Amino acid sequence: MNLSIGLSLTRPSGPLGAPAFSPASLFASGEEGAWYDPSDLTTLYQDAAGTTPVTGTGQPVGLMLDKSKGLTLGSELVDTANDAAEWVPFGTNTVVQDGDAVKITFVSDNKGARVLLTQAAGLTQDLLTTSFYRLTFEAKINTGAANVATVSIGPNQTFALSTSYQTFTVQGPKGSGSNPYIQFSGLSAGEIAYIKNISVKELPGNHATQSTPTARPVLQSAGGLYYLDFDGVDDFLVAQYGTTLSNITRGVAYRADADNDFVFDDYDDVNVCSLYVVPATSNLRFAVNGAGAGNIVTGVGGWVLGDDEVAVATALSTSALALQGSGNPASGTSSSAPANINGVTLGAAATGLLELNGRIYGFVDVSRGLDAAEIASLESYLAAKSGVTL
Repeated sequence: MNLSIGLSLTRPSGPLGAPAFSPASLFASGEEGAWYDPSDLTTLYQDAAGTTPVTGTGQPVGLMLDKSKGLTLGSELVDTANDAAEWVPFGTNTVVQDGDAVKITFVSDNKGARVLLTQAAGLTQDLLTTSFYRLTFEAKINTGAANVATVSIGPNQTFALSTSYQTFTVQGPKGSGSNPYIQFSGLSAGEIAYIKNISVKELPGNHATQSTPTARPVLQSAGGLYYLDFDGVDDFLVAQYGTTLSNITRGVAYRADADNDFVFDDYDDVNVCSLYVVPATSNLRFAVNGAGAGNIVTGVGGWVLGDDEVAVATALSTSALALQGSGNPASGTSSSAPANINGVTLGAAATGLLELNGRIYGFVDVSRGLDAAEIASLESYLAAKSGVTL
């Protein structure tokens, strides 16, 4: 049984060893961006649709929820999808209302029936293009046969049913697919399926996903510190923001075990606003709007490849670039350089190449420049997450 986020009695209730400062304060005025915390297992799922929670180390991470919006569900968006009149039966199968449930009787066709999760079926806003959603429903069948219900909302998910109601959860990314639906299939003539309490609510935030199972980083820990382990071959996570940002401060705690790796990059454009580990003569580079020399800040002062590091980098439309790494600031020489950020790729270039061989302990994107006190607090927070001494 999948319990909703933060309600599982078998999972940790919050971050492990969380420092006193919370990056939530950086988003108090509605700033855009993201806050990813691998130590908070309530935000990690093994698949991109968020149906299988991460319960411990050694498990892949296909979805990492963004904490910048507080992980608070929005209002109910479904109006009539719980109504049998909204369901379309296949073949000679029948759909009727049975109390608070929709009852689907299989006569001869094994495809059952389905309901489209669109505004026509009672959604109060567009599920396909607006944001990230959580779909939940309860379902059962009347026999003990090994039958399934197929749920499609973004990536396809298949759930086995039993003779008692179970609650199922799917988390759908914005802009995914067309005509998302709930569909029953695979039942034999004479069998009956029931569904009730269909709910679709927005889960605000810029959540990072990886739809390819082999390209998912793995949650690991060492010395009580939790991190995502990227294999340097094909692992990365991506999040597409709902708007383009011209001002950005990006903070990350990481460990890079090899040269020529991207720690983070934009969603779809290499070097729009990226942190890149280069050979030992430079160690670390922060680039905006291309890799031209006027738009790069190179790390100085004690950044040693192979060690854990904290970096806070800022790109504003009104000023030159700035990079602060493990307490050592470096200023850019460029003129104003708008970031044009539309998302983030964690652990690789936006093209999926130059993957990080190493770890990410935490990541924060904020759509403004931080003041000195905020930068110091963010650095201390990330240092505590990664064990770095500033």
